[in-house]
Amino acid sequence: MNGGFIKTSINLDGINSLDISINEHKKTVLTELVVIGETPLWIYAEKFDEPCNYLKSGIRRGIEYLNAREHSKKSDFL
Repeated sequence: MNGGFIKTSINLDGINSLDISINEHKKTVLTELVVIGETPLWIYAEKFDEPCNYLKSGIRRGIEYLNAREHSKKSDFL
């Protein structure tokens, strides 16, 4: 049983994708980063007080995570 969650996969660039699980009844979104050849990584989870666009929130947080990770990689070389 999936606990009432609906899972959506978003392909970002052919290498990175996001698996976003949404439970509208519980006002909850979970985002997992999936990278080809790597173990999936949970990067975001939130329970909201009010209904919102859960999918948009999950995608936005996933992209923010990827941007921060890329910025961190570039900073390591400086």
